[in-house]
Amino acid sequence: MPVTYERELLPWGNVHGLRLPKAAWQLAELQPLKPLVIDISPDGIFIRSNSKPAWSGAVTTHMSRLTKWGNSYGVQITSIARTVPNFLPGEYLNIAASSEGLLITKKVQINK
Repeated sequence: MPVTYERELLPWGNVHGLRLPKAAWQLAELQPLKPLVIDISPDGIFIRSNSKPAWSGAVTTHMSRLTKWGNSYGVQITSIARTVPNFLPGEYLNIAASSEGLLITKKVQINK
């Protein structure tokens, strides 16, 4: 069963990034500074170690790393990884963490 977090897409140098809770990247079996894969689709992005199977919905993939960001770790979200799923700077995103990886999707707005 995935554990869900909510994080803001923040500016990070000339790209954007997500600060990841330690519990999330540990559950997803990601290690700081080790290569990881970002699968990109219109539905969101899937971050996984390169030993895990690819996300079936991916339209493109690129490599990244879990990098030190202040007193936490984060992953940089490049323009293509932000544009395909239509993530906007400052927007809050859902992070579903499981042993397979991290699925990042738009936060669902419920109108009352």
